[in-house]
Amino acid sequence: MTPEPPSSLDDAVTRAVSCAAKLKLEAPSALFLLATGAERFADGLDQPRQVPLEDLEGVPGCWSGLDLFAARVNDSVIWCIEDAPAYTRTSSDPAWTRAFPVWWAAACGAEALIHSSAGTFLQGEASGLAYLTDHVNLSGSTPLDRK
Repeated sequence: MTPEPPSSLDDAVTRAVSCAAKLKLEAPSALFLLATGAERFADGLDQPRQVPLEDLEGVPGCWSGLDLFAARVNDSVIWCIEDAPAYTRTSSDPAWTRAFPVWWAAACGAEALIHSSAGTFLQGEASGLAYLTDHVNLSGSTPLDRK
């Protein structure tokens, strides 16, 4: 029987934190949320643990088919997840489902987010690096909406 989907962000995060504890996932220092290539990134890590997100209670369905890679890098634990497919942007799911891994990782202890995006390719640049401490969202919606 499939567990009932979470009704709110708080419920989903609480369930996923509990599930992570049951699986003995080490608390992350940072979350790497990658536009593409999480599996290739994980190949470069020493003994990464791979956990299907659909196996974790509380994780919204838009993250099905993707995996969490957890690994120790020096004295820190990192989690790496490939960003959810683009179709989630237009789904009827609440906006918070799109940013769920960020909330979940933070609740588990992550203090940093490294997010890659292919957005620079829209401007014809091959690569780039930006350091953000906040963001501006002109879309009219926000993944931080907890309704």
